[in-house]
Order: sequence, then structure tokens, then C-alpha cells
Amino acid sequence: MYDKSSRNVIFLAGIGAVLEFYDFVLYIIFSKEISATFFAQISNPTIKAFLTVLIFSIAYLVRPFAGTVLGIVGDLIGRRRLLLFTILLMGTCSICMGLMPGYAQWGLFASFAFVVLRVMQGIALGGELPGAYVIVYESVKGKIGFATAILFTFVTCGFLFSDFVGFALEYFFGEYAWRAGFLIGGLLGLLGYAVRRNLHETPEFENIDQQKRHSFGSLISTYGPNLFAGICMVVIVAFGGVMLTLYIHKFVENILPNYNSGQISLLLTPSVLTLTCFTFIYGFLSDKIGIAKMFITGAALIVVCVLPIFYFMSSVATPFAIMTGSIAIMLCYALVAATFVFLLCDLFPTDVRLSGVGISYNLAFAMVGGVAPLVSTTIITMTEYNFLGPALVGIVCGCFGLIGVFTYFKKGGYYKNNKDMIVKL
Repeated sequence: MYDKSSRNVIFLAGIGAVLEFYDFVLYIIFSKEISATFFAQISNPTIKAFLTVLIFSIAYLVRPFAGTVLGIVGDLIGRRRLLLFTILLMGTCSICMGLMPGYAQWGLFASFAFVVLRVMQGIALGGELPGAYVIVYESVKGKIGFATAILFTFVTCGFLFSDFVGFALEYFFGEYAWRAGFLIGGLLGLLGYAVRRNLHETPEFENIDQQKRHSFGSLISTYGPNLFAGICMVVIVAFGGVMLTLYIHKFVENILPNYNSGQISLLLTPSVLTLTCFTFIYGFLSDKIGIAKMFITGAALIVVCVLPIFYFMSSVATPFAIMTGSIAIMLCYALVAATFVFLLCDLFPTDVRLSGVGISYNLAFAMVGGVAPLVSTTIITMTEYNFLGPALVGIVCGCFGLIGVFTYFKKGGYYKNNKDMIVKL
């Protein structure tokens, strides 16, 4: 289906995609242990939990700045060099976090240093996935919808890997499990850097006319509507990435308070397996049915189904209800996950593509990742309905996704123009 060069690009770009969400999911799984290690001086459990969520959000909030800067850098020096830098920084931060002494040893400095490392990790993540998306979009020949969907399955494999590692390490290492998890992620990052050195720069980037490059200012002024469309489409992707795979751990904790983090991970593993398998299947079908059509279908299904599904999980409140409800919502979300990468990259010309993708992707994730968990928690606190917070966030995000894809029809189309290839939308 793909030549050797295309297969290598997909695999080497996907390595960082695995690690991106592995580290973030690991933080959610072991949030209680991390909070106890670095915020031991805080006796109020509510404030301690809030600080833990806030640090999670901070790593998202730095990403728009990081994505903008690293996107500009990637458009100047190339996609390959950027991806080498981001995976090296990501791996180094994970190792440092795993080895960092706690509050009992270093006092407030330990808490401060851990936050700094989370911020640096957020900076690395700001350039990692946008760079991976762009290098696959620009390098792979034929069946581009399937290729970009395969890349996103690497992301979902990061979820699965973190769930498996989290459960296994908690069983074998107890209170030190979170440290072992970050060390494993760091070592994999360094290994990824070593093998990623075999990446080649994309032909599209090498053929850019240096005299006709757009400046960052012209990206904003000329491609403002494209950025708007990209942000809107990624908002619904971020809802799945943040609320359906990360925040849902907290949602289930409230419904099943007697279940520990490892048991909750096991309950949610079938839904992530569903997302992985159906992202792959939908990606294969997207080149036949139409990439944009499938995105629209997924976004519309989320708007319609998210409220009854979360209500079902909250009201029935059994392990079976959690498992079936999470699988149902992932079947809808997989339609979006399988198709958004192509649509996002196709919004921008080569000389500003990484900047445009980086800004759109990271700003949307910052909006959802930095705000949605807090908004959802606030709604739940005010209404005392566990299902209402994540459901309302999902409906709003789904509407943004529909607005974005309809704007794409007016502003996208660079893949067809540059490669003279027919893409079914």
C-alpha cells in the first residue's frame, strides 16, 4: 500500500505521538501519588486536588506559545530537526521528573522544580504532534487519509501503553510506581531520538522558494480564516483527547469511589482499544467515502449522543455502564480522530504549514485542556449532576468542530494543488 519511505515516515513520526499522551495520562493516573509527594505541606485535600489539576492545565496553557514559536522554527529549519529536538526534550523532562526528590527532601524547591519540568514538557509537546502531522502529510504518497489516521492510532497506543504500565507498576512498585512510569517514558524518548535520526526532510519543504516565504504577520493577516477553521476542528479533537481519555478517570472516580486508579484504567481500556481499532478502520474507509464527510458525521454524533451517554454512565453507575458508555462515545469520536489530521494540514501552504498547524492545534488544546476540566468541575459542583459538566463541554466542542469543517471547504485544498492528486472529501 505504501512504499518503504512512507512507512518509515509514519513509524518514526508516530514514536513521539505515543510518548506525548503516555506522559500526560500517566500524570492523571498517578495524580494522587504525585500530589502527596510534591504538595505534602498542604493539609486541605480540596486545595491539594485543585493544585494537581492546575499543574496539569499549565502544561496545556504554555502550548500555544510553544506551538507558535516551534512552528515558525520548523518552517525555517525543517520538520526533521524540529522533531529531533522535541522528542529529546520530552524524554529528558520525563527522566528528571521520575528522579526528582519530593517535598520531604527538597521542600518548596521540589514543588517548584516539578512545575518547571511540566512546563518544559508542555513546550516540547507544543511542537511534537504538529511536526509529526505535517511530515506525514507532506511525505506520504497515496491514501493520505489512511496514513494520517494511522499516525493518530499511535496517539491512542500511548493511552493504552500508559494504562497498562500504570496498572502494572502500581501492582509491583506501590508508592514508587509513578517514578518508574516517568523513567520508562524518558528512556523510550531517548530511544526514539536515536531512531528518529533516520528521518529525511520532506520534498515539499526542500522545494520551498526561499524568496516567496510568508512572514508570521502575513500568516495571521492572510490565513486568519484558515487558522479559525483549524482551531475549531481541533477543539472537538481536544475534547476527546482531554475529556474522554484523561478527565474521564476523575469522572469515574466520582461514580465508583471504591475503585482505585488501576481498576479504573482497566474499565476504560476497552474504550481506548475501540478508539484505536476504529480510527484505523475509519481512516481506511475515509479515502473511499470522503474525509470531510466522515468528520462531519463524527462531530454531529458527538453533539447528539454525548449527553445521553454520560447520563447513562452516571445514573446506572456500574462498571458495565462505564465500559459500554465509554465504548459508545469512542465509536463516535473515532470518526473525528481518523480524519482531522489531513483536514488541518490541508488548510495551509507549505511555507507556513507547520506554523499554522502548530498554532491551531495547540491553541485549541489549550482552550479545552486548560479550561474544560475546570469548567466541567464547576458545573458539577453547582448542579450536583456528575454527567452534566463533560456532556455540555462535549456539545459545545462538537458545534465548534462543525463550524471548522464547513469553513475548510472554502479555505483548504493544498494537497490537491501541490501534488495533483485527487482526495475524496
